[in-house]
Amino acid sequence: MMWAIAKYKSHEFSNFCQSLSETLTDIEIFRPVYLKDKLKTPLLGTYCFIQHPEFQDENIIFQLKYKKGVNYFLKNHKIQQPDIVSFIHYLKQHQDDQGYIQPKFFYQYLFKQGTFLEGPFKSLIFNILEE
Repeated sequence: MMWAIAKYKSHEFSNFCQSLSETLTDIEIFRPVYLKDKLKTPLLGTYCFIQHPEFQDENIIFQLKYKKGVNYFLKNHKIQQPDIVSFIHYLKQHQDDQGYIQPKFFYQYLFKQGTFLEGPFKSLIFNILEE
């Protein structure tokens, strides 16, 4: 099975899914979402992952990019397969039973210290006092 990454038109995700499923059967679409103020919010904005065995053929992707709701497909999905699969696996590890990304996923990216990259304070470490 091969994964591709697509950008769909804003507010047209259901049209996007329907138009793809009319063309290809057994298609899997993975769009990670999290709850923000009790609303489903896509983690990757208007991007999603699509899996289908026929994505080996570039002509299939070329035909799909003209379907309703599709903005475009990212190129070089064949070369990036290990990275795509690894990222999807990483995201699925952080989902709860309902399929939402857990809040603890975001906590790992909070830092209490930083380092200056340039200027007179280059390489000095500083503490973040407040957000």
